[in-house]
Amino acid sequence: MENMFMGLTSCSKRYCSLVMEITEEIIIFFNIKGKVISANNAACSKLGYKSNEISGMSLMDIFDNTFSINDYGNVVLPIMDSDGTIMSVMYKKNMTCFDVQMRIKTWIDDMGNYVGAVSANETVLIKSAEKQLNIAKEEQKITEQIRTEFVANVTHELRTPLNGIIGHVKDLRSIGLNDNQISSIEIIEHCADNMMKLINNILDFSKLEAGKYLLDERECQFSKFVDHIVATHIKTIDEKGLKLVLNVDRDIPEYVICDELALSRIVNNLMSNAVKFTSVGHIMFQITKASETDSYVELFFMVIDSGIGISEEEKNKLFKEFSQVDASVTRKYGGTGLGLSITKQLVEMMNGKINVDSTKGLGSTFSFNVVLKKSDKSENIDENNFTFSDNVSRVEGEVVEDNNFFEVNNFGSDENLAEIRKNMEKLAITIEMHNFEKAEMFASNVKELVAGQDEELDRMIFRIILSVRKANYEKSFELLEKLKEKIAQII
Repeated sequence: MENMFMGLTSCSKRYCSLVMEITEEIIIFFNIKGKVISANNAACSKLGYKSNEISGMSLMDIFDNTFSINDYGNVVLPIMDSDGTIMSVMYKKNMTCFDVQMRIKTWIDDMGNYVGAVSANETVLIKSAEKQLNIAKEEQKITEQIRTEFVANVTHELRTPLNGIIGHVKDLRSIGLNDNQISSIEIIEHCADNMMKLINNILDFSKLEAGKYLLDERECQFSKFVDHIVATHIKTIDEKGLKLVLNVDRDIPEYVICDELALSRIVNNLMSNAVKFTSVGHIMFQITKASETDSYVELFFMVIDSGIGISEEEKNKLFKEFSQVDASVTRKYGGTGLGLSITKQLVEMMNGKINVDSTKGLGSTFSFNVVLKKSDKSENIDENNFTFSDNVSRVEGEVVEDNNFFEVNNFGSDENLAEIRKNMEKLAITIEMHNFEKAEMFASNVKELVAGQDEELDRMIFRIILSVRKANYEKSFELLEKLKEKIAQII
């Protein structure tokens, strides 16, 4: 075997020799005449030869009808299968045999000599390994099925007591309550709603993973669908002091055939994320008709926000289950990391694709398309069917990308200064009303709008946040007056 390692350093020789000794795979080196030069320990052991006995033997004595010799006395290699292997039979010293799957490699060494190598594995071992792998796969499949059914059963069971809590809380609203009691009821409702969203996400995810989520396509009035989406989010948008911009193409059919619940889940997930991750500025919800045939219409949805944004590195994690861009996002904003994974799978079930375009600190644009069946009713969307509040800004026609949409994050811009003033006013009002939870939110908004511009200003806002957390009215109001003066000097 030492001849195989000529030209190598002593260290490399020891390394190669060690590999040859410990591998379980049969390895035999041969020359141009088909004579064995050397063989590893596994070959000698499995064939029953000593190393000095196997050296010099012909490959034809070891392999059954695999190698041959041409008229020049040189070895002729067999034709390999498409995967680079070939099945053969190897004979032991005692003339018993066993099936193998082998590979062959040849080269010219540093001395100009032809060298070949055969590596072989017993097929019984390969089949045994394949059998064990198939058993493991089947066990994993059964385990995943049991887990999926368990999750589905648990989430169903959790819904029952949660619906009871929500129902009783609604009943409590009908009796006379003071302000503190109403505040407590609202907190319970908020927590229960969040819990129900988490349960629904987990249930949907388990159904999708098990392949049991089926689309229930029915006729949907599209204007009412949009109306419901806006109504679902406008309260939270207003509470955060954000602005919602809506743009719906007039050429969209008023009636389409789709799974309205699934489509709502997609849009609501994207809208919820936009609201969650946006402290100041705007959110735009835009729907256009991409294409249309006699039977189908393709709609293109966009949800644009001026929120925290996503880096290029973080985008790879977005649509993976149980994943958020980083741990700090999970701590600050919460969530299971299932929303976008579910959204992606639902979009693909509707023959669409979802995309994201984002810059860290400058907002995000999530877009997707879906292909829906057309209804027999042919009229276009009726604007008169929209019933949402005047707090929603409406735009029509094609919206050209406008950088001013994100200028709220650019300190000193008109959008930025307007947001600073608005949030300062809301901060003052919430402190006056002793609504310290919202006061903290508006103080945090101001902090974000002026971030990095003045260290003293940053410290002042941080002190306000601490004081409102402690519900210290006098201190909060005192610091607010100083903050007003400081911001007035800057803007």
